[in-house]
Amino acid sequence: VPVAIQLDRERGSAVYTPDEPNPNDWMMARLFVSNCHFIVHQFRSHALVCHFMQEPLSVGTRKCLPASHPVYKLLRPHFHGLISINNSARGSLVMAEDYGSFARLAGDLFAMGAHGNAASAIRFYETMEFQDFFFENRLRHNGVWGEDVIADYPYRDDGRLVMAAITNYVSSIIRFYYHNDAAVKQDPHLRTWALDLYTKGKVRHPGLETMHDIASLVDFLSNVIFIASAFHAAVNFNQVAIAGNTANIPGSLYRSPPVEKGTLGEEDLVRYLQPNGIAQRQIGLMGILSTQSGDRLGFFRERLFVEVGALEIQHAFQEELAEV
Repeated sequence: VPVAIQLDRERGSAVYTPDEPNPNDWMMARLFVSNCHFIVHQFRSHALVCHFMQEPLSVGTRKCLPASHPVYKLLRPHFHGLISINNSARGSLVMAEDYGSFARLAGDLFAMGAHGNAASAIRFYETMEFQDFFFENRLRHNGVWGEDVIADYPYRDDGRLVMAAITNYVSSIIRFYYHNDAAVKQDPHLRTWALDLYTKGKVRHPGLETMHDIASLVDFLSNVIFIASAFHAAVNFNQVAIAGNTANIPGSLYRSPPVEKGTLGEEDLVRYLQPNGIAQRQIGLMGILSTQSGDRLGFFRERLFVEVGALEIQHAFQEELAEV
């Protein structure tokens, strides 16, 4: 819970605290924070990181790596349905140009509209690198990596177990096919793939274009898979439970903050919230987004690996996930 909220950047503007004489002032300030947080969550953590930043990885993998390549086989299952979902989002949740469309009704549930949603995602992208959302990097950036900061943090604690299982799996597969760093550096398909991601896919990751050792390849692939699976599940599948209540997490608000404190009544708070029809659309959208697919981490729709050693590694991965 925040200890204070300032809604205006101007020096001397009102600061709201939980001890406001009129509790509706604090509730109003929290509505604005919830709305801003929802937009950042939806169009940075979810749409940008889990969908649009994964798209060049999916396209580059299919374009540059033969189907027999171990990296292709590692990544392909985790891009299932990605392009189709992203195409559905374009023109509805996000729009590059601001023009009228019935489909954009979904994006216009949010305060900035479908065009503004796209613009905010672009701004986020321009200020971050792909590695910023690597599991450990993100937790360290937020200051919550150590148990001495927060003793009970399920996302971190469970995430470490899942991340360890993914890393063990990726490392075992890569080392099964590449016996040393020189083999990685000399793989022409891998060099083409990495260069394509960096130059054409605009994947902002330091050293990607010159990735030539087992350790950096394992780290990159492991985090790509974690983001596509565990991180995506964490930021997406519980959305209806949180944002399905539009008074808890409103996608948009319909009044400006009051000029003076102490003037808001309960009926004024209600007027900040979405009209009934728009609220129903938000509930419906959250329900759609939270619908779980049939994909499960460690269970594969296709048998891509055929070597006995690789299949044994996959089986060990499934057993480790079962213990998690």
